[in-house]
Amino acid sequence: MVKQQRRSEKTPEELAKLDMMKASITRSVSCENVNARGRRGIIKLTDQFGRRRSFYDHQVVAAQRLWLRDKETPLHQGRKAGLACLHDMGLGKTITAILMVAGIHMLIEPGVDELTIVVCPLSVLRVWFDTFKSWTTFDDRIVMAEHQTNITSAVMKHARVIITTPDVLVQAFKTFMWKNPKAEKWTTKAGKEKYRWGFCHGIDPKDKKKKARFGDKLPPIHPLFKHIMSRVDAGKHAFTCAVVDEVHKCSNPRTWSGHILGKICKDAVYTVGLTGTPVRARPKQVAWIVKVLNVQPEWLQEGKNYTISGGGEFCVRRSTVTEFHEKAVDRVDNTVVDLQPITRFTLDYDPLLGASATARTTPISRSATTRTCSGRSALQRRRPRPTRTGRSWTSGSGRPSPPWASSPLTRPSAPTAPRPSGRSRRSTTSSRAASPARPCTSSGACCATARARVTRASSSTPSPP
Repeated sequence: MVKQQRRSEKTPEELAKLDMMKASITRSVSCENVNARGRRGIIKLTDQFGRRRSFYDHQVVAAQRLWLRDKETPLHQGRKAGLACLHDMGLGKTITAILMVAGIHMLIEPGVDELTIVVCPLSVLRVWFDTFKSWTTFDDRIVMAEHQTNITSAVMKHARVIITTPDVLVQAFKTFMWKNPKAEKWTTKAGKEKYRWGFCHGIDPKDKKKKARFGDKLPPIHPLFKHIMSRVDAGKHAFTCAVVDEVHKCSNPRTWSGHILGKICKDAVYTVGLTGTPVRARPKQVAWIVKVLNVQPEWLQEGKNYTISGGGEFCVRRSTVTEFHEKAVDRVDNTVVDLQPITRFTLDYDPLLGASATARTTPISRSATTRTCSGRSALQRRRPRPTRTGRSWTSGSGRPSPPWASSPLTRPSAPTAPRPSGRSRRSTTSSRAASPARPCTSSGACCATARARVTRASSSTPSPP
């Protein structure tokens, strides 16, 4: 495995070489400097508070590994460089990706089109956008697309970085494509005709709303994919860099997101996959990541090469895994970086913390607090409700009920008359709040306070009609 070394494990010569490389890369990507070709860097090495920024050693090493991939091929003549950054959580994968984009920016000739697409989960979409804004000088040329309508033709011409999610890409793709179960016909060896599913330009026959809108016409191609198709037809790449965060979640080629990401990364010069858990179940999931990132050679993208023939899907072929580590992986874990030790705290709190006798609470909140303080275990709440058969109580499963079945917490109430149809939801809530408080098994004062509040609520709340 291509795993980076700890700084303390390096020799003095290696440390001197690493520090020199780190200083050179930091200087070249800084927005304060211009290289020999007149290209200015994009990284802001000073934050909004005037503090100086720097990169970690593992971030610089990972970025250099990407830049050196397929360096013999000219940048705009078919170069394909992909890297899977298997970095543990908390090691700055976002900053690593930004450093990679900044280095690619310096490799491009002035006047050449540059466009980076970042695909990340929705939960960290704003984090990526804010970090790009804070660390780079692209400013208003960074676009955050939370919906497929945010990506227009004007955005595709103006943007330098597009940050979006897999679901947005699927939405954009579905505006003009549909999944056809009979997209391709093929014949078996026995001469029987069968069909393969595929994606076709058009409208799903079951989508009546879209058919009523477009009729017999084909829906227009989405601007994002129109940009890709026009660049490919012109013999150019669609993106200079494609970054996929948590790539293991959206790499299955048989899904919408996996298929679309594979198309996008195939038309990108540099592809970067960020994840801490590349494999969750089967060895072939490694092939999915390699295929989505378009890592070369192509035989690494086939799942059958990761298992031994005849040994089952869990019998791993070690030679293929070793080749995958050497060709496509940069591995960094917590042992590589000298971080502060993790400190764990246990916080105990009172469920009625901050509440006073005169605090205004709703009947629902008082009832919920009483149930919380009642001391019933989760096991008791999950047990079947006892039912009465003859003279003895039995549980829902038919077996004799345990002693707790006779407690007021679990004894079934008497059958009630059907609720009148005119009873409102508010009166139902008041009726529940006015019911007697359940006994509390704990001896805390908080429970007594909660029961007193419920008693006061029951005396002041009118009974339902």
